[in-house]
Amino acid sequence: MQELPGEKLIAPVVKEIYGDALAPLMKQVGALGESAAKTMRLALFPFQLAAAAYDVLTARLALRVKAAIDQVPEGRLMAPREAILLPVASQLRYQDEGPNQIADLYVNLLARAMDRERVGEAHPAFVQIIGQLAPDEVQLFEHIAAQPKRMYLQAIKGEQPMSRDAATTHMRARHLGEQWEEMIASLALDPADLAQPELFLTFLEHLVSLGLVEYTNDDRNPETSDLSFRFLGIAFHYVRLTAFGRLFLRACVAK
Repeated sequence: MQELPGEKLIAPVVKEIYGDALAPLMKQVGALGESAAKTMRLALFPFQLAAAAYDVLTARLALRVKAAIDQVPEGRLMAPREAILLPVASQLRYQDEGPNQIADLYVNLLARAMDRERVGEAHPAFVQIIGQLAPDEVQLFEHIAAQPKRMYLQAIKGEQPMSRDAATTHMRARHLGEQWEEMIASLALDPADLAQPELFLTFLEHLVSLGLVEYTNDDRNPETSDLSFRFLGIAFHYVRLTAFGRLFLRACVAK
């Protein structure tokens, strides 16, 4: 296979920093065949980058590509489409090392794109969507996805959503019974779970604008109007994943 420009610059620093961690990846890439291996190498060895940043960034990317390949069951590995691989590789190259929710989404998406039984889940729009998400939005999306529908509570005369503790205290003071506390505990989203709770509504509206989440309490819709109600000074707002959001969940969030 013809050497790509700049590959000789990579080896010394990569080996020093990452040791032999890349060897299994290159073996797996080679097993994909000549055409697929060339595509993968184009993503892993971007000769247009400056040499100083080239080595560490490429090695970091290579380890994440290996993490994606490792998710694919034996016998199902296929070469990903360049429309997914190249933009994902470009984004992954600059994601910080260590625990990284955004990098994990890209890795999962790349894994789907290389899995011949799940490649249909790898919608090309997901690359751009991941790039627009804040870590708090990823966490909020996961919380919404945990139930078929979730809700947030808002004092009718207030602007900010209530925490679960505040809502439970509010209901308990009115002696409404354990069923209300259980409903709040199981369905209520809590702004306090986020790093920036004051931006809860901003993050939620952004997920809605991306087509991942929708409100279900639209009184104009007879199928969902029963989910909208106000009770004892609290407004109950219900949300759920859209069909597109459920696809995003399968492709990028849930391993």
